[in-house]
Amino acid sequence: MITYVENLSFHCDTALEVMLQLVIDDGVDNRGHRMNIFNSDFKVVAIYGGSHSKYDFMVAMDFAGDFI
Repeated sequence: MITYVENLSFHCDTALEVMLQLVIDDGVDNRGHRMNIFNSDFKVVAIYGGSHSKYDFMVAMDFAGDFI
């Protein structure tokens, strides 16, 4: 069982744009970002947004099955 995954988003200006980018997952053959967001095995998520040296702004979403 997978207990930890990470989604990364770049080039989005709003939270809505981040979620649309990751849920639609255009250009990602396996739709992995979407699968991570809707995977019921993940019970907790941490989300951080901040500046990035190359892409101006990024968001990281870390999903886990549970706390240790």
